[in-house]
Amino acid sequence: MYPYGVGIGRIDPAGRVVWKNFDGAHHWVRIGPDDRIYAPVQIRRTVDHVADNAVEIRCPHAIYDGGVRIYRPDGTVERTVMMAEMLIQNGYPGLIYSVRDDCDPVHTNWVELVTPQIAGRIPGAVAGDLLVSMREPSAIMLFDPVKAKIK
Repeated sequence: MYPYGVGIGRIDPAGRVVWKNFDGAHHWVRIGPDDRIYAPVQIRRTVDHVADNAVEIRCPHAIYDGGVRIYRPDGTVERTVMMAEMLIQNGYPGLIYSVRDDCDPVHTNWVELVTPQIAGRIPGAVAGDLLVSMREPSAIMLFDPVKAKIK
């Protein structure tokens, strides 16, 4: 659901709900060749600071913490990678500090699974990596979703 995520589900051709998750998933999902689903996700969190630093969040209510959630074909969650946490752990906290919306500091907009064809065009990329568009820092990021390592 746009603009702020409610959830995700799979509906069969007859219109029956196969599975559903009300978990903050939202627009521009990608389905991989193995039927895994890669979806932007927003989780509401109440925080005073960005990670463990002195930069205060100026949002008067809970923020929308953005990330990517990977679902197995049956709808179970395989992994969730949160963008702000990964940016800080990989040494890029500056991408969070200069945003225009403290209530939605990352806003993961879109996710693309790196295929062998894409990997051949981006130095350092390998099939299975993810490319993610983050609206607020106005950035596109390539990362390994297993190691949460920014490339």
